[in-house]
Amino acid sequence: MAFHSKSGTSSVQLIVEENKQFQFRMFTCSVCHKKFSQKANLLVHFRVHTGERPFKCTICNKGFSTKQNMLKHFTTHDVLG
Repeated sequence: MAFHSKSGTSSVQLIVEENKQFQFRMFTCSVCHKKFSQKANLLVHFRVHTGERPFKCTICNKGFSTKQNMLKHFTTHDVLG
């Protein structure tokens, strides 16, 4: 199964492992084989491999892989004077 990024330029193969005894699934990165308990975390992690930075600072246009990192960066700009 493949998922495509918002930009449509890269895809990630989703490897799902099910543990029927404990009723949970693990999502594994097809590049580095790191495992995640949630698919969303895998998709965010995969940006490390693609270099995708969909969140841009509105002041300096620097890109970030997560919205949280962009918001943290935004505080470095002295916008209040």
